[in-house]
Amino acid sequence: AYKLSKRKADDVLKMLHTMLFGRRGK
Repeated sequence: AYKLSKRKADDVLKMLHTMLFGRRGK
């Protein structure tokens, strides 16, 4: 469960980072 939770959190963080970067980059 811990591994899965960490993976999901990482995915969410990556998505948020990409969204923020895309908005600022473009």
